[in-house]
Amino acid sequence: VLLVGGWADAYTNGLLRMSSHLTAPTWAIIGPWGHNWPDAASPGPRIGFAAEAARWWQHWLGDADTGVDRDPRVRYFLQQAGEPGARDRAGMWCEAQSVDAARRRQLHPSKLGLVPDPATGTGEIPADAGHGASAGDFCPFGARNMAGDQAGDDSRCLVFDSATLEDDLIILGRAQFCGELGTAGQQIIARLCELRPDGTSLLVSRGYTNAKGAITFDIEFDAIAHRFTAGSKIRLALATTYWPFIWPAPEAGNIMLDYARSCLELPVAEEPQALTRAFPPREKARGLGFEVLSPPAGGSAAELDDRHHTREDRSYSGDIALEGGPRFSMQSVNRYTTARTDPLSAEVTCERQYRVGGPDWQATVVIESRMSATATTFHVKTRRSVFDGDVLFDAKVWEAELPRGTT
Repeated sequence: VLLVGGWADAYTNGLLRMSSHLTAPTWAIIGPWGHNWPDAASPGPRIGFAAEAARWWQHWLGDADTGVDRDPRVRYFLQQAGEPGARDRAGMWCEAQSVDAARRRQLHPSKLGLVPDPATGTGEIPADAGHGASAGDFCPFGARNMAGDQAGDDSRCLVFDSATLEDDLIILGRAQFCGELGTAGQQIIARLCELRPDGTSLLVSRGYTNAKGAITFDIEFDAIAHRFTAGSKIRLALATTYWPFIWPAPEAGNIMLDYARSCLELPVAEEPQALTRAFPPREKARGLGFEVLSPPAGGSAAELDDRHHTREDRSYSGDIALEGGPRFSMQSVNRYTTARTDPLSAEVTCERQYRVGGPDWQATVVIESRMSATATTFHVKTRRSVFDGDVLFDAKVWEAELPRGTT
């Protein structure tokens, strides 16, 4: 089984679980990519995935010995600090037989930051619905949808910084943060960042849990391969909200963290083996002929004031005319709004519009969906409308109420 994924994708943890639990032999390629093909994804670098896939199929389905069975079990991109949201990530391609780090390094929260030994004391984890303004998308398709500088979000958290690193520190795998609260809690969000000498905070990984009313918790971060460079600091940031990345708990409130019973574990790795066989160069097949009648557009904007946190994502495919065929376009708008002190005010609306047509006809599908919640129930309403030209041809509405349980 060949498993392919990206560190910025939402599904890489599952890829590593499959690698560990499948009984069949597995190989993995993990790049810095978001949710896209390795020859088209960002952030780069991209690879010649079509040639790599052909090499795989020729070996297992054909009669060619392409050597894929002798490839390293894991080929991965080791990231390092760069400009947040950059199109290409700094780093290097590496190879290994697994992504299980050789040792775990423990750091403990304290009044002085992250320290090697357990410390006494407590700290207050804040509940500020402004946290998440720099989160990026849950499943980013490219660099422009990824998390930016975390300094703003860090300011809305309980933050712990390590001492300045004298040497590079490499982590490979899933970090873990476990702890104990002074009172029963619900959501706890943890972000692992690299604090650069210029004050830039780069998101390395994040994790979250629903303590479900317990006082102990265990958070496993998303898997990552990252080099913290000498001169930087390791930052742990904690909060109880993360809008709109995570739906807020019904009740907002700060909770106390017991330092003596809390610990951050990092999967520390030695200097890795550089990739011995480079990936094939990127190539793409000729696509369908088309004309761009109006260009694509899109972007995200977050508004944060003393009372509200709102984010809006817009995307427009452009108006495309296929050679000898119809023209089409797609546009989407997602809006996320909440009051910073009222978690029950959270609301998401999603709008989609699809158009396809020819010289003398046009069909349009419009989908509008809204989600909100009370303390006990999620409310979802969706309307689908189909138009023949400007005339409504068909419409349907769906409504659902879903129990929240401990969510």
